[in-house]
Amino acid sequence: TQSRSSAASDVYKRQYQQCSQFGWMQTAPIDDRTSMRSKLVNLDFYRRVCKLAYGEGIWPNIEEFNYQFGATRLEVTKLILTNGDEDPWKWAGVRSSRSKGIYAYEIVCDDCAHCVDLSTPKETEDKRLTQTRVRIAYRLWLSLIHISEPTRQAEISYAVFCLKKKK
Repeated sequence: TQSRSSAASDVYKRQYQQCSQFGWMQTAPIDDRTSMRSKLVNLDFYRRVCKLAYGEGIWPNIEEFNYQFGATRLEVTKLILTNGDEDPWKWAGVRSSRSKGIYAYEIVCDDCAHCVDLSTPKETEDKRLTQTRVRIAYRLWLSLIHISEPTRQAEISYAVFCLKKKK
């Protein structure tokens, strides 16, 4: 298990990326009658949070970030991207395969939230999650890079899990 200070540090790093690079802020919907989020949780709210946490001038330049990392024109091969159906971050990710060598999976099932595919498989899990894991495992003959979650403020801004087929 993770210590409380380590978890707080991870949240701070992730929030820094959100404030300085990604900019994917979870705001309340326009029609907030059915939302659990207050209409006060808007971009002005996040600007204040970022300023208080990291100082003046910290706000993402999305165009620059997308240019630097390829946006929707990634020049990679052998890439698997996953999103759980109930993951609020899925809208910021790639949900369908657009290029040869890039495989996107949206895992549609109950309780399929953020990073669900990275959890330990269980016999009781939804059959659709198991099927997606099988499709992903089928592609393991590739040298595989799996990007699922932003984790740090380094130049490479993703958790990268490299799995190579054993010879």
